[in-house]
Amino acid sequence: MNCGDEIEPSSIIQGKIYRQRACELTRVRNICIMLGVGSYEQTMRIYCACIVVAITAALFSCENNKPKTDELSVELDNLSSMAERTAKRGEMRQFLWSHWTERRPANLFLTGVSKEGEVTHSEYRIWVSRWR
Repeated sequence: MNCGDEIEPSSIIQGKIYRQRACELTRVRNICIMLGVGSYEQTMRIYCACIVVAITAALFSCENNKPKTDELSVELDNLSSMAERTAKRGEMRQFLWSHWTERRPANLFLTGVSKEGEVTHSEYRIWVSRWR
């Protein structure tokens, strides 16, 4: 017995995709008959409602497993003393190294100002891969 044989001839549309959909609807109708549910339309409403509830539950149950990213912003300008610049460089180096060795994501935003007043922006990122 072919799946399409159980469907009314008026609802069979030529084409593989439509035939597969007709087979799915036939299976749903047969299940409804086995369960003793009322009309086909009522069963389809229940079926669609169950699908909507399942999709909604799946979407709401997904947690954001994205790890928290630490950020550090540093500005090195020409008005800072050499000791301040050295201290800031040490802080940046320590920040990047500690995150790298601990495999934690991090962003370092560096704004530098030259003696001529030219501003440069640099960004350093540590991305942690979930695949190990």
